[in-house]
Amino acid sequence: MKYQFTTIHPSQSAGDSLPRLPLTLRNGDKQVDVVGLVDSGATVSVLPYQVGIQLGFVWDDRKALLRVRCLFLQPSASV
Repeated sequence: MKYQFTTIHPSQSAGDSLPRLPLTLRNGDKQVDVVGLVDSGATVSVLPYQVGIQLGFVWDDRKALLRVRCLFLQPSASV
């Protein structure tokens, strides 16, 4: 599947473009049109707080514990 690479602000250059996909999110009778970032390697999806509020979600009574790990790769040394 191919995605359009775009920027989100006119001041950004083509090098700042990322794969984005227009979406319509629905919850019951509420719907919100948004643009989502495509991250095919992600294991967690994130919904912005304000979008959830517009869809009628109640965030205050839900908590999630996420473990976040960052791996720093070091370049191999030249011999």
